[in-house]
Amino acid sequence: MRSGDPIECARHLVAGRTHLQVVHAPATAPVVSAHSEYARRYLLPTVGPTTYLLGRMLAELAATAHETNRPVSVPLAQLADALGITPSTSPNAALARSLGRLVRFGLAHIDLARSDALHVPTEWPMLNEGQHRRLPGWLRVLHAHDLFGELGLTDTRPDAGLPAATAAGGQ
Repeated sequence: MRSGDPIECARHLVAGRTHLQVVHAPATAPVVSAHSEYARRYLLPTVGPTTYLLGRMLAELAATAHETNRPVSVPLAQLADALGITPSTSPNAALARSLGRLVRFGLAHIDLARSDALHVPTEWPMLNEGQHRRLPGWLRVLHAHDLFGELGLTDTRPDAGLPAATAAGGQ
């Protein structure tokens, strides 16, 4: 279980428990707000709707944890109900899978060696090259355009500055 597998670690945080401890984690650069248009437009289709909504909810709790300098305890059933998923805390429950996806995509992390808390940043990493390539073609073009606009670069061609595989369609 301590192997670092995000799904196994998430199962440990959920299985047979009633509450999840959330602590604030510093973000890595470059980042965007969990509540930004960038996150909605590009991370939502990358991680899926349940994981995206869970991540936003947990980012709000992490902000509270940061402000109070204390972990926030949230009932697992309340999280599940707010997401419209079953409140099961079995190892294969939707909540455990969504928590695992948060970790796998870098929107949270678990350090079981130190605590049984979920470490959640309030800012999320921007898409990496592989995630960018997996976007649908039309969204990949929009993402490239938005990146150049956000970074203030002068070359705003949709494929400018992207790796050759992406510029060629990322197939």
